[in-house]
Amino acid sequence: MLSDKKILFISHDASRSGAPIVLLHLLKWIKENRIVKFDILLKAGGDLENEFVKLGNVFILKKEEEEKQGLKRILSGIKEKLFAKRKESNFKALWGRSYDLIYFNTIAANDLIVELKQLFNCPVICHVHENEFTIKNYFPGSLNREIIQNVDRFIAVSESTKKSLITNFTIPGNKISLCYEFIDLKRCQDNVLEDAMSVKKRLGIEDGEFIVGAAGTCYWRKGTDLFLHLAYQIKKLDPTSKIRFIWVGGSYEKEYQLQLEYELKCLSLENNVIFTGHRHDPHNYYQIFDAFALMSREDPFPLVCLEAASLGKTILCFDQAGGMPELICEGGGIVLPYGDTRQMAKEMLSLYHDKTKLKVMGEQAQKIVQRFDVNRAGYEIKKIIESAI
Repeated sequence: MLSDKKILFISHDASRSGAPIVLLHLLKWIKENRIVKFDILLKAGGDLENEFVKLGNVFILKKEEEEKQGLKRILSGIKEKLFAKRKESNFKALWGRSYDLIYFNTIAANDLIVELKQLFNCPVICHVHENEFTIKNYFPGSLNREIIQNVDRFIAVSESTKKSLITNFTIPGNKISLCYEFIDLKRCQDNVLEDAMSVKKRLGIEDGEFIVGAAGTCYWRKGTDLFLHLAYQIKKLDPTSKIRFIWVGGSYEKEYQLQLEYELKCLSLENNVIFTGHRHDPHNYYQIFDAFALMSREDPFPLVCLEAASLGKTILCFDQAGGMPELICEGGGIVLPYGDTRQMAKEMLSLYHDKTKLKVMGEQAQKIVQRFDVNRAGYEIKKIIESAI
């Protein structure tokens, strides 16, 4: 039985970002349902470190104070070097243990695959939350031939991710299982702790204003600059429209932050666009959105869209930019040509003027997202693990 086995789950860090959050959802579900025993290995710490500690034994190769967390570290080209003493110490602690499977959550920890597989001589699963650009730019070598040969099963978080693994990294399709990203739907609803009017008042939003929302770390891949262009196009197409734009999230890079501020000024959007900065309570803001604009140039299957959909928000996104069209193709939103902010602006204005259409799409998105709950995905991953052991 699987409950008699033990797994080592590995995350690149404990940051408040997509992959670690998904792993937390999964581990909480595993523990609550007593699926399997496990330990956790983090390459680095982060904001969610204590959440992992609550779930079981945690080994950390590099503490947060030893390395700045977040995008700045990632944008360094993943040139991180594990501190030899800490790595040796933690690996010695692991030497006294045995595992039936090692579960790598994201390719950002793949540099440990060969070493740990040799150490424990057990199957390896690699859960891939990244697509082509991210892998090639930030994690080069993470899917080289030796690593691929040492992975027994890959999990792709969308059809777009699976296609990328096959096409760009020559991983056999029969070695890849599809399991879409997921959220904890109940916790998502419970995380709305502040009433909508209070949030609007705090942000200076007048009653009756239409809110176009977006979320995520501010940088090129997430398309934060395209969000400003969307706002500009809407303002240009309909100067009298009462529409505000809110981006929940901030930038870890000072230069990019200054670029956004410069762009806001040049486009005369200072009074139209609000950046909340990094928030621990994003759901309080998602609730006030009328529509969600996914501006990403590449995003395998973003959790922010699942969370927005769970609150009944219509989603607009680009094609060729990841897996979100796979969700909203059933009527929960609108897919636009890649990078076409003008066409997105037209569609957004159509929703602004047709609240019935907006409501119907939002309700459909809320229905569709029920399939992407941890209580469903957990059993899918359980089957994948059972087949690998």
